[in-house]
Amino acid sequence: MFQNIADKGDAFNAPTTSQEARTGTEEEKMTSGTHSDSPELIEALTEALATYAHDAWAAWMHYLFTKISRNDDGTATIPAWAVERWTRQLNMTYADLPDIEKESDRSEAARILDTLRAVLMDIKE
Repeated sequence: MFQNIADKGDAFNAPTTSQEARTGTEEEKMTSGTHSDSPELIEALTEALATYAHDAWAAWMHYLFTKISRNDDGTATIPAWAVERWTRQLNMTYADLPDIEKESDRSEAARILDTLRAVLMDIKE
């Protein structure tokens, strides 16, 4: 699985910073001795990422419900400021987001990497 992604070209594979070089070394340590297409690895990654996806969704819904107004008929109203902000964000690429807004996505990416590392370390043991 990871090998197929890495085969996208030399620019993808070449570390450009010392951090990326260390990350590559970590990945090599974690995956050496495992077969990237093994059913056990695929199942473990699928379950771990599905758990992450659910937890991320649940956290977002919790946040959303703290921002909305609940109406008497059971519906909810999203405040105009939130509609404007979220509409702007969803119509922008990540690269075009202000750095302060990129931090949220970086935080989510770090959680995904932690999830992947945990699965790979469990499989390695």
